[in-house]
Amino acid sequence: MALTTPAYVYCVEADVNDLLSQEGVELRLDDDSTGAISTTERQVLTVKGIYWATSRVNLYLVPRYEASQLATSYIVNEWCTRFAARWLCSRRGNSPPASIEDLYQEAKEEMADVLAGKMQVPDIGARSPEWPLWSNIRFDDSYGVRKLRVERPISERTQAGYQQNIDWPAEAGFWEI
Repeated sequence: MALTTPAYVYCVEADVNDLLSQEGVELRLDDDSTGAISTTERQVLTVKGIYWATSRVNLYLVPRYEASQLATSYIVNEWCTRFAARWLCSRRGNSPPASIEDLYQEAKEEMADVLAGKMQVPDIGARSPEWPLWSNIRFDDSYGVRKLRVERPISERTQAGYQQNIDWPAEAGFWEI
């Protein structure tokens, strides 16, 4: 079964190189111990590591934010870079350095707080409003069923995310408010 490529990735190879250093990345990718990184070995970082890190970030953040918006956030880039670096350090069964593990755990805790609603990703809007929706309703006996109708002209205009019974006469302005 072929794995799908994520629509958005939140970090690139250069970000991981900046965190681990070029030499640190090469040591972890040089599987055949030739001292040179082949295209296949480099794709391990790009395809597996960065895509894995992106999937982990999505696991925590996509329930609350759009992926297209996450791709524009510096903090999301940093979290994804930390995840990719830890994956790269530990991919051959090695323990990651303590500093990388600490950065990974910090990012994981912060993303868990975002998922739980204790924190927000700065500079991007949430997928749905953070406040309760309210609607003014009235009872309309002229309908056979669903007699409670939402008066949208005097109600919250945020999309509810579910079907509401609209009071069409009020919508057209036939009823005095």
